[in-house]
Amino acid sequence: MKRTKHIVNILTAAVTLLLTASCNVSYPDLDLPQGEPPTNDEDVNIDKTSILLYTSNPAYFSVVSDTRGSVGTRGTGAFEPMETVAYNRDKYLNAKFHIFAFRAYNDADPNGGQGVLTEEPSMSRYRYAQDASEGNMDEYNTSCLLDGPEYKLGMPFKFEPDQFIGTMNVLTKDYPEDIYYSSRYQDVGYNFFGYFVDDLDLSNYTREKDKITYDIEIDGYQDVLVGAAKTPLTEADFAEGGIYEKAARLTEEEKQKILNTPGNYSTFAAHRNVHPVVNMKHQLTMLKFFAYPGASSAKDVVIKDISVMTLTKGTLTVASRNIDDCKLVFKPENGVDVLQKAVKLGEFQKETDENGETHNVYGKIIPS
Repeated sequence: MKRTKHIVNILTAAVTLLLTASCNVSYPDLDLPQGEPPTNDEDVNIDKTSILLYTSNPAYFSVVSDTRGSVGTRGTGAFEPMETVAYNRDKYLNAKFHIFAFRAYNDADPNGGQGVLTEEPSMSRYRYAQDASEGNMDEYNTSCLLDGPEYKLGMPFKFEPDQFIGTMNVLTKDYPEDIYYSSRYQDVGYNFFGYFVDDLDLSNYTREKDKITYDIEIDGYQDVLVGAAKTPLTEADFAEGGIYEKAARLTEEEKQKILNTPGNYSTFAAHRNVHPVVNMKHQLTMLKFFAYPGASSAKDVVIKDISVMTLTKGTLTVASRNIDDCKLVFKPENGVDVLQKAVKLGEFQKETDENGETHNVYGKIIPS
């Protein structure tokens, strides 16, 4: 009897897995005011509004130890669905995401579309980083609403245990201090970005005015995810079946104000139950190899080795003025060499069909 064995590896490609979420989210937490009161004329102008985050719930990764004995920090593909036997709760709870949020800017508007804040925002500014120069601190969120205590990383978040709302997961900060929307600029909108990288190397890192990037190298064991909260929002997002269908009974005027605010997610929106849902997308492909016995009499298959030649070095953009640029782009400098080796590997492999005719088999993987 034939047996089939599955071998799984994660390799390069821009394959995205995304699920549209629909749910009813909870009201934000409100605390007594601290510091200066806001200067605009919002209907709620003395409270601080906590930043609440969610993420869609389909396409995450498995955090396990790899074959080289590393302690469980590497991924091997998508999380198993929570309703299946294979679902491992610990995989979800051990995963750590990082989140950035920066003021959105409408390039079509000469003033940026954010009221009194007319200067272009800069992603080099920080709000929570503890290891950066004081001169770039953004106390009032004119550029940066959310970053991490380490300047090179976004704010760390994990899944809240057993907190699933519809098709979404609740994210909770892995950080001891409270985090809030701006109390000074309550109607200013922000873009939210999220990412996950196994064993992220911070040595080749840039945090510039318009983007934040990491140079990374993959070896087949990592998983890489990056994403952003949807913006701009549309009327459909507030209609029946939309993600904010059950937002806190918005009036038409309130809804239009949120829709017309660059970035959409603001203190004003959060008070009305409109919170960012960060949709993570896989940047790597999971390949499955199927091995079959050469004859019906064979009882098993022995595989010595399988290797795949591909590009391994790339630049991951985790936050950008242009949200569409948030992705992993592989560097082409060794692309020609990889292609030549791949063609040579398969070019001279011969295979005889059932009629006795010999054919070249391109791309055939041979044990080394």
